[in-house]
Amino acid sequence: MTEFVTFPPQPTSYSRLHHQDLQPEELEVMQQLYRNDAAEAYSEIVADTHTQNQLHDYFSARADNLPETLADPIQRFWLAKQGTTVVGMAGYNVNRRLIHSVYISRDTRGQQIGSGLMRQVLQETALESQEQPRSVLVASANTRAISFYQRMGFVLSGRTKEWTIGTATIPELELEI
Repeated sequence: MTEFVTFPPQPTSYSRLHHQDLQPEELEVMQQLYRNDAAEAYSEIVADTHTQNQLHDYFSARADNLPETLADPIQRFWLAKQGTTVVGMAGYNVNRRLIHSVYISRDTRGQQIGSGLMRQVLQETALESQEQPRSVLVASANTRAISFYQRMGFVLSGRTKEWTIGTATIPELELEI
């Protein structure tokens, strides 16, 4: 009889990314998080294939433009790593006090990596927020993400936004902390 041994995941580290220190393999993983995980998350909440294809195109373009986004002085990014492997990322727009691009690799979900990453982002952005709330926009149909942010201490602000992608409109809720 074959016996399978499972090893606990490596400890996860969280750190702010400085674009000048970005390694090519880190950029590649970040781009894959956009192309795969981000596109998949949004595609799960829209029904029609045409919109799903447009979402894949949109996130692929965001992945291609990531080097420029990382160099933008109003953007901050953090990485979650297990050893030297990037397993998640989060972005923050300083001017808008908006947390964005929070994506965790499909293979490492359920390991509290998103929670650890979000705690790091919230801690490091507290001073930049100048006592004003930081926010996140979440597709209203993405109940898993809304629950996650609420567990992290975010509350619904009552403000909504509509994101138009191609011919579809995706309603989004704003949460604040």
